[in-house]
Amino acid sequence: MKLALRTARLGLTGLEFASGIPGTVGGAIFMNAGAYKMDMGYVTTTVKVLDPNLNVKVLTNHDLDFHYRSSFLQRAKNYICLEATFLLRKGDRDTILEIIKDRKLRRLETQPLEYPSAGSVFRNPDNDFAGRLIEEVGYKGKRIGDAMVSNKHANFIVNMGNASGDDIKKLILEIKKQIKDKYNIDLIIEQEFVK
Repeated sequence: MKLALRTARLGLTGLEFASGIPGTVGGAIFMNAGAYKMDMGYVTTTVKVLDPNLNVKVLTNHDLDFHYRSSFLQRAKNYICLEATFLLRKGDRDTILEIIKDRKLRRLETQPLEYPSAGSVFRNPDNDFAGRLIEEVGYKGKRIGDAMVSNKHANFIVNMGNASGDDIKKLILEIKKQIKDKYNIDLIIEQEFVK
């Protein structure tokens, strides 16, 4: 978010989509973070990585094999993203900041930003929306401990106070099973579980 705002204030366009996405640049590249029909794959030209043999390599956009919420780095988890180069274009600073402001207002209206969360839980399946499916199986407002499926947007699990990682994980896996059982859709989890 900080990088998107900093580049916008410099009159550089291309990262407006990232202005509301929490996380780091390396994490955004790893998962090919995106919004509003844009993602990191559209702006990333090269990434400097440390490979498993401790060699520093430069990967091109083509090497990174960006697709919807995925990249080469997800399949090669022992590569470490060190540095990235983006191709941004000159634009009108005020117009860019207005786009960011508009998108922030849309997010505030549709996403539960008033509570801590890790963002969208599941990738949208082809030609559908994870939030719609979760709502259809009656999970909007469902709780396990202080982890709750948001009443504002069902693809967000929010912390209502003292949710544990286990509470959140249980709720995610329960939702995944419900969607698989009812629709035979295997939702892909956007978060990474760390043991």
